[in-house]
Amino acid sequence: MKGSTVIIYFSNKGSLIGKSLSSFSENADSRIAFLLYRSTLAKIKRSGLPVIFSDESNQSGNSLGWKLANSFQQAYHEGFENVIAVGDDTPGLQTSHLLEAARSLESGQMVLGPSEDGGLYLLGLRKAHFNAVEVASILDHGRNQTAAFENFIQDYKFLAPKILSLEFDIDNAWSVHTWRAKTRFSSFCDIILSKEIGALLHRPFLPHCVGFISSFDFSLKAKVSRGPPSAVLFLY
Repeated sequence: MKGSTVIIYFSNKGSLIGKSLSSFSENADSRIAFLLYRSTLAKIKRSGLPVIFSDESNQSGNSLGWKLANSFQQAYHEGFENVIAVGDDTPGLQTSHLLEAARSLESGQMVLGPSEDGGLYLLGLRKAHFNAVEVASILDHGRNQTAAFENFIQDYKFLAPKILSLEFDIDNAWSVHTWRAKTRFSSFCDIILSKEIGALLHRPFLPHCVGFISSFDFSLKAKVSRGPPSAVLFLY
């Protein structure tokens, strides 16, 4: 599985960067965004799968859909057959989602992780499923992306997609509060995440933390590795 499947960790200004997540200050916003990013990164690490980091420094395309489609294309170019893309704005994403997606891709299925707002928090595509124009179009224009990808699968007569659990994504301060209020946390890490964010919401005007948090350096010392699958970064 490790040799043919890779995770794209996708983040840019359309995800958490620059969004008002606290209703207090840019400092509190960046801290919450950092906590969410770090939490997802830890779950990716536990999967044991290789990861390619896709951010503003290496993305190409004029829209969110094309940036992600081009990231998929690059992963296939590097030798992977199966690609799982996730963002940094869905705290309900678990390592189990990633492993389930990897198994489903190996069995020939597309994988869709639907968000409550009609978008996707996870998209898993085999190389045989991939059509850059279709993927970009659905991501940029599809209101119900799960249904749009299901129709795409039917048109091309692929196996029915694997649909993961419905999860809640973070867009603004209201969604942060809603996520903390409505979620029954089963993961210890998510309990800690909720408590850390809660502490920030009650103490939003603390001095700026060290530079890489206040400036929100999404790279976290992680760069995209080029070359064959064996050369792509593992997070150990």
